[in-house]
Amino acid sequence: MGAFSTILTEITKYQKKNGLPVNETWVDMAAKVNIPKAKSGITLEYEGMTNNVTVKQADVLLMGLRLKLPNYTLKEQRQDFLYYDQKQSPDGPAMTDTISAMVMNKIGASGCSAFIRQGNAQLQFLRGPWYQMSEQANDDKNANGGVAPANPFLTASAASLQIPVFGYVGHTQLEDQVTIRPALPAPLKNLQVADFYSKGNRFRAIMNSTHTNITRLPVELPGFYDSFINQPMPFLVERRNATEDAIYATAHNITMNETVTVENNMYWQQLTIPNNFLQCQPTTSGGQYVVGNFPGAATDGDPGTRWQPLTQNASNITVDTRNVPFQRVKRISVEWGPRTPKFARVGFTNETELPLILKTTKFIELHPITNQIYGMDTPNDEVVPYKGNSTEYIVPEDLKDHARFRSGNYTILVVEGCEGCGKLVQMTHENGTKYWQDDGLGASVGEFAVIGETGMDIVQNLNGVTADERSGTKDDVVDKQEAQNTAMREQWSSQRVNT
Repeated sequence: MGAFSTILTEITKYQKKNGLPVNETWVDMAAKVNIPKAKSGITLEYEGMTNNVTVKQADVLLMGLRLKLPNYTLKEQRQDFLYYDQKQSPDGPAMTDTISAMVMNKIGASGCSAFIRQGNAQLQFLRGPWYQMSEQANDDKNANGGVAPANPFLTASAASLQIPVFGYVGHTQLEDQVTIRPALPAPLKNLQVADFYSKGNRFRAIMNSTHTNITRLPVELPGFYDSFINQPMPFLVERRNATEDAIYATAHNITMNETVTVENNMYWQQLTIPNNFLQCQPTTSGGQYVVGNFPGAATDGDPGTRWQPLTQNASNITVDTRNVPFQRVKRISVEWGPRTPKFARVGFTNETELPLILKTTKFIELHPITNQIYGMDTPNDEVVPYKGNSTEYIVPEDLKDHARFRSGNYTILVVEGCEGCGKLVQMTHENGTKYWQDDGLGASVGEFAVIGETGMDIVQNLNGVTADERSGTKDDVVDKQEAQNTAMREQWSSQRVNT
Protein backbone atom coordinates (compact mmCIF):
# COMPACT_ATOMS: atom_id res chain seq x y z
CA MET A 1 0.00 0.00 0.00
CA GLY A 2 2.91 2.30 0.65
CA ALA A 3 4.22 1.71 -2.87
CA PHE A 4 0.73 2.26 -4.31
CA SER A 5 0.42 5.63 -2.54
CA THR A 6 3.90 6.70 -3.64
CA ILE A 7 3.34 5.76 -7.29
CA LEU A 8 0.07 7.72 -7.46
CA THR A 9 1.73 10.71 -5.81
CA GLU A 10 4.66 10.65 -8.23
CA ILE A 11 2.34 10.41 -11.25
CA THR A 12 0.23 13.37 -10.17
CA LYS A 13 3.38 15.39 -9.38
CA TYR A 14 4.60 14.69 -12.91
CA GLN A 15 1.25 15.77 -14.34
CA LYS A 16 1.32 19.07 -12.45
CA LYS A 17 4.95 19.78 -13.31
CA ASN A 18 4.40 19.25 -17.05
CA GLY A 19 1.04 20.99 -17.37
CA LEU A 20 -0.93 17.78 -17.91
CA PRO A 21 -4.47 17.17 -16.65
CA VAL A 22 -4.29 15.98 -13.05
CA ASN A 23 -6.35 12.94 -12.13
CA GLU A 24 -7.98 14.17 -8.91
CA THR A 25 -9.26 10.70 -8.13
CA TRP A 26 -5.69 9.48 -7.93
CA VAL A 27 -4.77 12.41 -5.68
CA ASP A 28 -7.63 11.46 -3.35
CA MET A 29 -6.74 7.77 -3.41
CA ALA A 30 -3.07 8.46 -2.59
CA ALA A 31 -4.07 10.59 0.39
CA LYS A 32 -6.46 7.96 1.76
CA VAL A 33 -4.23 4.90 1.57
CA ASN A 34 -4.37 3.26 4.99
CA ILE A 35 -1.17 1.69 6.31
CA PRO A 36 -2.26 -0.16 9.46
CA LYS A 37 -0.49 0.44 12.77
CA ALA A 38 -0.65 -1.27 16.14
CA LYS A 39 -1.51 0.65 19.30
CA SER A 40 2.20 0.59 20.09
CA GLY A 41 2.91 2.54 16.88
CA ILE A 42 4.52 -0.38 15.04
CA THR A 43 3.56 -0.59 11.38
CA LEU A 44 1.65 -3.79 10.61
CA GLU A 45 2.13 -5.92 7.53
CA TYR A 46 -1.64 -6.27 7.30
CA GLU A 47 -4.77 -5.65 9.33
CA GLY A 48 -5.19 -8.19 12.10
CA MET A 49 -1.49 -9.14 12.28
CA THR A 50 -0.58 -10.75 15.61
CA ASN A 51 2.62 -10.66 17.62
CA ASN A 52 3.59 -14.27 16.90
CA VAL A 53 4.08 -13.56 13.20
CA THR A 54 7.14 -14.86 11.34
CA VAL A 55 8.13 -12.59 8.47
CA LYS A 56 9.64 -13.88 5.25
CA GLN A 57 10.22 -10.63 3.32
CA ALA A 58 11.53 -7.26 4.53
CA ASP A 59 8.39 -5.54 3.24
CA VAL A 60 7.84 -2.99 6.03
CA LEU A 61 11.54 -2.10 6.06
CA LEU A 62 11.36 -1.21 2.37
CA MET A 63 9.16 1.77 3.22
CA GLY A 64 12.12 3.51 4.84
CA LEU A 65 14.51 2.61 2.03
CA ARG A 66 12.66 3.11 -1.23
CA LEU A 67 9.60 5.19 -0.39
CA LYS A 68 9.28 8.76 0.87
CA LEU A 69 6.08 8.57 2.86
CA PRO A 70 5.25 12.02 4.25
CA ASN A 71 4.33 10.97 7.79
CA TYR A 72 6.79 8.13 8.33
CA THR A 73 9.21 9.58 10.87
CA LEU A 74 12.76 8.50 11.66
CA LYS A 75 11.61 7.37 15.11
CA GLU A 76 8.91 5.17 13.56
CA GLN A 77 11.38 3.72 11.06
CA ARG A 78 13.76 2.75 13.86
CA GLN A 79 10.97 1.22 15.92
CA ASP A 80 9.75 -0.81 12.95
CA PHE A 81 13.29 -1.91 12.16
CA LEU A 82 13.93 -3.19 15.68
CA TYR A 83 10.64 -5.10 15.71
CA TYR A 84 10.81 -6.74 12.28
CA ASP A 85 14.51 -7.45 12.63
CA GLN A 86 13.56 -9.98 15.32
CA LYS A 87 10.63 -11.40 13.33
CA GLN A 88 12.48 -12.28 10.14
CA SER A 89 12.69 -16.00 9.39
CA PRO A 90 16.34 -17.17 9.54
CA ASP A 91 15.55 -19.30 6.49
CA GLY A 92 14.07 -16.37 4.56
CA PRO A 93 15.26 -15.25 1.12
CA ALA A 94 18.66 -13.69 0.61
CA MET A 95 17.46 -10.18 -0.27
CA THR A 96 15.98 -9.74 3.22
CA ASP A 97 19.45 -9.33 4.78
CA THR A 98 20.41 -6.92 2.02
CA ILE A 99 17.46 -4.67 2.83
CA SER A 100 18.40 -4.76 6.53
CA ALA A 101 22.00 -3.77 5.76
CA MET A 102 20.94 -0.77 3.66
CA VAL A 103 18.22 0.42 6.02
CA MET A 104 20.47 0.21 9.08
CA ASN A 105 23.08 2.43 7.46
CA LYS A 106 20.42 5.02 6.56
CA ILE A 107 18.56 5.19 9.87
CA GLY A 108 20.94 3.77 12.52
CA ALA A 109 21.74 5.94 15.54
CA SER A 110 24.83 4.03 16.72
CA GLY A 111 26.94 0.92 16.20
CA CYS A 112 28.77 -0.66 13.29
CA SER A 113 26.33 -3.43 12.41
CA ALA A 114 25.77 -2.25 8.83
CA PHE A 115 29.04 -3.97 7.91
CA ILE A 116 28.07 -7.16 9.80
CA ARG A 117 24.72 -7.10 8.03
CA GLN A 118 26.44 -6.82 4.65
CA GLY A 119 28.34 -9.98 5.56
CA ASN A 120 25.03 -11.63 6.46
CA ALA A 121 23.59 -10.56 3.12
CA GLN A 122 26.45 -11.99 1.08
CA LEU A 123 28.74 -14.57 2.68
CA GLN A 124 26.11 -17.04 3.89
CA PHE A 125 24.46 -17.26 0.46
CA LEU A 126 27.56 -17.70 -1.73
CA ARG A 127 28.00 -21.14 -3.28
CA GLY A 128 30.96 -22.73 -5.03
CA PRO A 129 32.55 -23.10 -7.39
CA TRP A 130 31.61 -19.78 -9.02
CA TYR A 131 30.48 -17.75 -5.99
CA GLN A 132 26.91 -17.66 -7.16
CA MET A 133 24.19 -16.84 -4.64
CA SER A 134 21.58 -19.25 -3.36
CA GLU A 135 18.07 -18.15 -2.44
CA GLN A 136 18.48 -19.24 1.18
CA ALA A 137 21.21 -19.76 3.75
CA ASN A 138 20.01 -23.33 4.29
CA ASP A 139 19.90 -25.35 1.06
CA ASP A 140 18.04 -28.26 2.66
CA LYS A 141 14.72 -28.40 0.83
CA ASN A 142 13.12 -30.13 3.80
CA ALA A 143 13.60 -26.92 5.77
CA ASN A 144 11.90 -24.99 2.98
CA GLY A 145 8.58 -26.78 2.66
CA GLY A 146 9.99 -29.43 0.34
CA VAL A 147 11.08 -26.92 -2.33
CA ALA A 148 14.78 -26.55 -3.11
CA PRO A 149 16.01 -22.94 -3.04
CA ALA A 150 16.85 -21.31 -6.36
CA ASN A 151 20.53 -21.40 -7.31
CA PRO A 152 21.77 -19.16 -8.78
CA PHE A 153 19.32 -16.68 -7.30
CA LEU A 154 19.67 -13.52 -9.40
CA THR A 155 17.43 -11.47 -7.10
CA ALA A 156 19.94 -11.95 -4.28
CA SER A 157 22.85 -10.99 -6.52
CA ALA A 158 21.10 -7.85 -7.73
CA ALA A 159 20.08 -6.87 -4.20
CA SER A 160 23.60 -7.40 -2.89
CA LEU A 161 25.01 -5.06 -5.55
CA GLN A 162 22.72 -2.29 -4.29
CA ILE A 163 24.35 -2.05 -0.85
CA PRO A 164 27.14 0.41 -1.84
CA VAL A 165 24.83 2.84 -3.71
CA PHE A 166 21.65 2.73 -1.64
CA GLY A 167 23.25 1.76 1.66
CA TYR A 168 26.64 3.47 2.02
CA VAL A 169 26.07 6.40 -0.38
CA GLY A 170 22.43 6.45 0.75
CA HIS A 171 21.02 7.42 -2.63
CA THR A 172 17.25 7.94 -2.77
CA GLN A 173 15.67 7.74 -6.22
CA LEU A 174 12.22 9.24 -5.72
CA GLU A 175 13.30 12.74 -4.71
CA ASP A 176 12.89 15.65 -7.13
CA GLN A 177 16.64 16.21 -6.79
CA VAL A 178 19.50 13.75 -6.50
CA THR A 179 19.58 12.96 -2.77
CA ILE A 180 22.25 11.09 -0.80
CA ARG A 181 22.79 10.24 2.88
CA PRO A 182 26.41 8.98 2.92
CA ALA A 183 27.89 6.94 5.77
CA LEU A 184 30.80 4.48 5.78
CA PRO A 185 30.75 2.71 9.15
CA ALA A 186 33.68 1.00 10.82
CA PRO A 187 35.62 -1.08 10.07
CA LEU A 188 35.38 0.11 6.45
CA LYS A 189 37.81 2.93 5.72
CA ASN A 190 37.69 3.46 1.95
CA LEU A 191 35.21 2.54 -0.77
CA GLN A 192 34.93 3.37 -4.47
CA VAL A 193 31.38 2.79 -5.61
CA ALA A 194 30.56 1.67 -9.15
CA ASP A 195 29.15 4.53 -11.24
CA PHE A 196 25.40 5.01 -10.83
CA TYR A 197 22.81 6.97 -12.81
CA SER A 198 20.18 9.42 -11.63
CA LYS A 199 18.18 12.23 -13.26
CA GLY A 200 19.84 11.61 -16.61
CA ASN A 201 23.37 11.90 -15.19
CA ARG A 202 26.19 9.56 -14.26
CA PHE A 203 27.78 9.84 -10.82
CA ARG A 204 30.89 8.45 -9.22
CA ALA A 205 31.29 8.23 -5.44
CA ILE A 206 34.58 7.67 -3.64
CA MET A 207 34.26 7.41 0.15
CA ASN A 208 36.43 7.34 3.22
CA SER A 209 35.19 7.12 6.79
CA THR A 210 34.54 10.86 7.13
CA HIS A 211 33.83 12.27 3.64
CA THR A 212 32.49 11.36 0.22
CA ASN A 213 33.63 12.76 -3.13
CA ILE A 214 30.76 12.97 -5.64
CA THR A 215 31.66 13.53 -9.31
CA ARG A 216 29.15 14.30 -12.07
CA LEU A 217 30.15 12.65 -15.34
CA PRO A 218 28.80 12.61 -18.92
CA VAL A 219 26.39 9.79 -19.73
CA GLU A 220 27.84 7.32 -22.20
CA LEU A 221 24.61 5.43 -22.89
CA PRO A 222 21.81 6.36 -25.31
CA GLY A 223 18.30 7.24 -24.12
CA PHE A 224 19.20 9.45 -21.15
CA TYR A 225 17.76 12.95 -20.89
CA ASP A 226 19.71 15.47 -18.81
CA SER A 227 17.40 18.33 -17.81
CA PHE A 228 20.43 20.23 -16.45
CA ILE A 229 22.53 20.07 -19.59
CA ASN A 230 25.19 22.82 -19.73
CA GLN A 231 24.22 24.10 -16.27
CA PRO A 232 24.82 23.30 -12.60
CA MET A 233 22.71 20.48 -11.18
CA PRO A 234 21.27 20.76 -7.65
CA PHE A 235 21.54 17.86 -5.20
CA LEU A 236 20.81 17.31 -1.52
CA VAL A 237 22.92 15.77 1.24
CA GLU A 238 20.87 14.45 4.16
CA ARG A 239 22.11 14.07 7.72
CA ARG A 240 20.34 12.39 10.62
CA ASN A 241 20.32 13.59 14.20
CA ALA A 242 21.18 10.90 16.74
CA THR A 243 19.08 12.45 19.49
CA GLU A 244 16.22 13.99 17.56
CA ASP A 245 13.63 12.50 15.26
CA ALA A 246 14.82 14.57 12.33
CA ILE A 247 16.65 14.50 9.01
CA TYR A 248 18.43 17.64 7.86
CA ALA A 249 19.22 18.36 4.20
CA THR A 250 21.93 20.64 2.80
CA ALA A 251 21.65 21.93 -0.78
CA HIS A 252 24.61 21.74 -3.18
CA ASN A 253 25.24 22.39 -6.88
CA ILE A 254 27.51 20.39 -9.16
CA THR A 255 28.60 21.07 -12.73
CA MET A 256 29.66 18.50 -15.32
CA ASN A 257 33.01 16.86 -14.48
CA GLU A 258 33.10 18.65 -11.12
CA THR A 259 33.84 16.85 -7.84
CA VAL A 260 32.12 18.00 -4.66
CA THR A 261 33.26 16.79 -1.23
CA VAL A 262 30.56 16.32 1.43
CA GLU A 263 30.66 15.13 5.03
CA ASN A 264 29.47 11.64 5.93
CA ASN A 265 27.00 10.74 8.64
CA MET A 266 29.17 9.65 11.56
CA TYR A 267 26.46 7.88 13.54
CA TRP A 268 28.64 4.79 14.02
CA GLN A 269 30.93 6.74 16.36
CA GLN A 270 28.15 6.82 18.96
CA LEU A 271 28.13 4.17 21.67
CA THR A 272 24.81 2.35 21.98
CA ILE A 273 25.51 1.90 25.71
CA PRO A 274 27.58 4.76 27.22
CA ASN A 275 31.11 3.77 28.33
CA ASN A 276 30.86 0.30 26.77
CA PHE A 277 34.47 -0.39 25.84
CA LEU A 278 33.73 -3.53 23.78
CA GLN A 279 31.64 -1.93 21.02
CA CYS A 280 33.04 -2.54 17.53
CA GLN A 281 36.33 -4.01 18.85
CA PRO A 282 37.85 -7.05 17.07
CA THR A 283 35.94 -10.15 18.24
CA THR A 284 36.84 -13.76 17.46
CA SER A 285 35.84 -17.31 18.30
CA GLY A 286 37.70 -20.50 17.58
CA GLY A 287 34.55 -22.60 17.50
CA GLN A 288 32.03 -23.05 14.74
CA TYR A 289 29.01 -20.78 14.62
CA VAL A 290 25.61 -20.87 12.96
CA VAL A 291 25.91 -19.56 9.40
CA GLY A 292 25.67 -15.77 9.28
CA ASN A 293 25.96 -15.40 13.07
CA PHE A 294 29.50 -14.00 13.18
CA PRO A 295 31.42 -13.46 16.46
CA GLY A 296 31.67 -9.73 15.67
CA ALA A 297 27.88 -9.46 15.75
CA ALA A 298 28.00 -9.76 19.55
CA THR A 299 29.88 -6.46 19.91
CA ASP A 300 28.60 -4.28 17.05
CA GLY A 301 26.26 -2.11 19.16
CA ASP A 302 23.15 -3.71 17.65
CA PRO A 303 21.14 -6.40 19.50
CA GLY A 304 19.52 -7.40 16.21
CA THR A 305 22.69 -9.11 14.95
CA ARG A 306 23.93 -12.11 16.92
CA TRP A 307 26.73 -14.55 17.51
CA GLN A 308 25.43 -18.10 17.91
CA PRO A 309 27.70 -21.13 18.42
CA LEU A 310 26.79 -24.20 16.43
CA THR A 311 26.41 -26.45 19.50
CA GLN A 312 25.40 -26.10 23.13
CA ASN A 313 28.87 -27.10 24.36
CA ALA A 314 30.87 -24.43 26.17
CA SER A 315 31.89 -21.86 23.54
CA ASN A 316 33.62 -18.52 23.86
CA ILE A 317 34.29 -15.26 22.10
CA THR A 318 37.36 -13.11 22.79
CA VAL A 319 37.25 -9.34 22.39
CA ASP A 320 40.57 -7.64 21.71
CA THR A 321 40.68 -4.61 24.03
CA ARG A 322 44.38 -3.81 23.80
CA ASN A 323 43.54 -0.34 22.49
CA VAL A 324 41.18 0.36 25.40
CA PRO A 325 42.58 2.28 28.41
CA PHE A 326 42.74 0.08 31.51
CA GLN A 327 39.86 0.89 33.82
CA ARG A 328 37.58 -0.40 36.54
CA VAL A 329 34.56 -2.37 35.36
CA LYS A 330 31.25 -1.04 36.69
CA ARG A 331 28.71 -3.21 34.90
CA ILE A 332 28.40 -6.18 32.54
CA SER A 333 25.38 -6.31 30.26
CA VAL A 334 24.37 -9.06 27.83
CA GLU A 335 21.34 -8.99 25.54
CA TRP A 336 20.83 -12.63 24.64
CA GLY A 337 17.89 -12.35 22.25
CA PRO A 338 15.50 -15.33 22.16
CA ARG A 339 18.07 -18.00 23.11
CA THR A 340 19.46 -17.73 26.65
CA PRO A 341 22.38 -19.94 27.76
CA LYS A 342 22.10 -22.06 30.89
CA PHE A 343 25.54 -20.93 32.08
CA ALA A 344 27.68 -17.90 31.24
CA ARG A 345 30.85 -16.31 32.60
CA VAL A 346 33.07 -13.34 31.79
CA GLY A 347 36.80 -12.89 32.37
CA PHE A 348 39.40 -10.17 31.81
CA THR A 349 42.99 -11.13 31.02
CA ASN A 350 46.28 -9.90 29.59
CA GLU A 351 47.36 -13.40 28.62
CA THR A 352 47.20 -15.09 25.23
CA GLU A 353 48.20 -18.63 26.17
CA LEU A 354 45.51 -20.92 27.55
CA PRO A 355 47.37 -22.30 30.62
CA LEU A 356 48.01 -18.77 31.86
CA ILE A 357 44.46 -17.66 31.08
CA LEU A 358 43.01 -20.52 33.13
CA LYS A 359 45.53 -20.01 35.93
CA THR A 360 45.28 -16.24 36.32
CA THR A 361 41.76 -15.31 35.18
CA LYS A 362 38.98 -15.17 37.78
CA PHE A 363 35.82 -15.62 35.76
CA ILE A 364 32.59 -13.93 36.83
CA GLU A 365 29.44 -16.06 36.79
CA LEU A 366 26.51 -14.22 35.18
CA HIS A 367 23.64 -16.60 36.07
CA PRO A 368 21.45 -15.81 33.02
CA ILE A 369 17.68 -15.97 33.56
CA THR A 370 15.19 -16.58 30.78
CA ASN A 371 12.52 -13.88 31.00
CA GLN A 372 10.52 -15.11 28.09
CA ILE A 373 10.65 -18.21 25.92
CA TYR A 374 9.44 -17.30 22.46
CA GLY A 375 6.36 -19.08 21.27
CA MET A 376 5.08 -19.60 24.83
CA ASP A 377 5.40 -16.33 26.76
CA THR A 378 4.96 -13.91 23.86
CA PRO A 379 1.35 -12.69 23.56
CA ASN A 380 -0.18 -13.66 20.24
CA ASP A 381 -2.61 -10.78 19.90
CA GLU A 382 -1.10 -7.37 20.63
CA VAL A 383 1.89 -6.24 18.55
CA VAL A 384 4.34 -4.70 21.02
CA PRO A 385 7.99 -3.56 20.79
CA TYR A 386 10.63 -6.25 20.90
CA LYS A 387 12.02 -7.21 24.31
CA GLY A 388 14.69 -9.86 24.52
CA ASN A 389 16.23 -11.79 27.38
CA SER A 390 19.03 -9.94 29.12
CA THR A 391 21.43 -10.23 32.05
CA GLU A 392 22.86 -7.32 34.06
CA TYR A 393 25.76 -7.73 36.50
CA ILE A 394 26.42 -4.61 38.55
CA VAL A 395 29.76 -4.53 40.34
CA PRO A 396 29.33 -3.38 43.96
CA GLU A 397 31.08 -0.09 44.72
CA ASP A 398 32.61 -1.45 47.96
CA LEU A 399 33.91 -4.66 46.40
CA LYS A 400 37.29 -5.68 47.84
CA ASP A 401 38.30 -7.90 44.91
CA HIS A 402 38.91 -4.95 42.54
CA ALA A 403 41.56 -6.75 40.47
CA ARG A 404 38.93 -9.18 39.26
CA PHE A 405 36.88 -6.31 37.85
CA ARG A 406 39.50 -4.39 35.90
CA SER A 407 39.78 -4.48 32.14
CA GLY A 408 42.66 -6.24 30.41
CA ASN A 409 44.02 -6.76 26.94
CA TYR A 410 41.28 -9.29 26.25
CA THR A 411 37.70 -9.83 27.43
CA ILE A 412 36.28 -13.36 27.25
CA LEU A 413 32.62 -14.43 27.28
CA VAL A 414 31.87 -18.16 27.67
CA VAL A 415 28.36 -19.60 27.17
CA GLU A 416 27.08 -23.15 27.58
CA GLY A 417 23.72 -24.79 27.00
CA CYS A 418 20.50 -23.18 25.81
CA GLU A 419 17.35 -22.72 27.86
CA GLY A 420 14.14 -23.70 26.09
CA CYS A 421 15.70 -23.65 22.63
CA GLY A 422 13.87 -25.40 19.84
CA LYS A 423 10.16 -25.57 19.21
CA LEU A 424 7.06 -26.04 21.30
CA VAL A 425 5.51 -29.48 20.62
CA GLN A 426 2.02 -30.67 21.55
CA MET A 427 1.99 -34.07 23.26
CA THR A 428 -0.54 -36.48 21.81
CA HIS A 429 -1.71 -38.23 24.97
CA GLU A 430 -3.83 -37.44 28.03
CA ASN A 431 -3.71 -33.77 28.94
CA GLY A 432 -2.14 -32.42 25.76
CA THR A 433 0.80 -30.86 27.60
CA LYS A 434 3.28 -28.84 25.55
CA TYR A 435 7.02 -29.34 25.87
CA TRP A 436 10.18 -28.01 24.23
CA GLN A 437 11.92 -30.11 21.61
CA ASP A 438 15.55 -29.03 21.74
CA ASP A 439 17.22 -28.22 18.41
CA GLY A 440 20.78 -28.77 19.67
CA LEU A 441 22.01 -25.34 18.53
CA GLY A 442 23.76 -22.92 20.86
CA ALA A 443 22.48 -19.87 22.67
CA SER A 444 22.58 -16.45 21.01
CA VAL A 445 24.40 -13.28 22.04
CA GLY A 446 22.84 -10.15 20.63
CA GLU A 447 25.03 -7.63 22.42
CA PHE A 448 27.87 -8.17 24.89
CA ALA A 449 28.77 -4.94 26.70
CA VAL A 450 31.17 -4.10 29.50
CA ILE A 451 30.67 -0.65 30.97
CA GLY A 452 33.79 0.91 32.47
CA GLU A 453 34.58 4.06 34.40
CA THR A 454 35.95 5.95 31.41
CA GLY A 455 34.87 4.03 28.30
CA MET A 456 36.88 4.61 25.13
CA ASP A 457 37.39 6.63 21.96
CA ILE A 458 35.83 4.33 19.38
CA VAL A 459 37.48 6.07 16.40
CA GLN A 460 41.00 5.94 17.83
CA ASN A 461 40.57 2.34 18.95
CA LEU A 462 39.68 1.13 15.45
CA ASN A 463 42.81 2.46 13.76
CA GLY A 464 44.52 -0.43 12.00
CA VAL A 465 41.67 -2.89 12.55
CA THR A 466 40.77 -4.81 9.39
CA ALA A 467 37.26 -5.82 8.37
CA ASP A 468 37.98 -9.53 8.87
CA GLU A 469 39.41 -8.94 12.34
CA ARG A 470 36.38 -6.90 13.31
CA SER A 471 33.83 -9.54 12.23
CA GLY A 472 35.85 -12.49 13.48
CA THR A 473 36.28 -14.16 10.08
CA LYS A 474 40.04 -13.74 9.55
CA ASP A 475 41.49 -17.22 9.06
CA ASP A 476 44.77 -16.90 10.98
CA VAL A 477 43.02 -15.37 14.00
CA VAL A 478 40.34 -18.07 13.98
CA ASP A 479 42.90 -20.86 13.57
CA LYS A 480 44.91 -19.56 16.53
CA GLN A 481 41.82 -19.59 18.71
CA GLU A 482 40.61 -23.06 17.73
CA ALA A 483 42.86 -24.99 20.13
CA GLN A 484 42.28 -22.46 22.89
CA ASN A 485 38.51 -22.66 22.47
CA THR A 486 38.52 -26.48 22.57
CA ALA A 487 40.72 -26.64 25.67
CA MET A 488 38.72 -23.99 27.48
CA ARG A 489 35.48 -25.84 26.70
CA GLU A 490 36.88 -29.06 28.16
CA GLN A 491 38.28 -27.28 31.22
CA TRP A 492 35.07 -25.44 32.02
CA SER A 493 32.83 -28.42 31.35
CA SER A 494 34.89 -30.56 33.75
CA GLN A 495 34.61 -27.83 36.39
CA ARG A 496 30.85 -27.78 35.87
CA VAL A 497 30.66 -31.57 36.41
CA ASN A 498 32.78 -31.42 39.56
CA THR A 499 30.64 -28.72 41.10
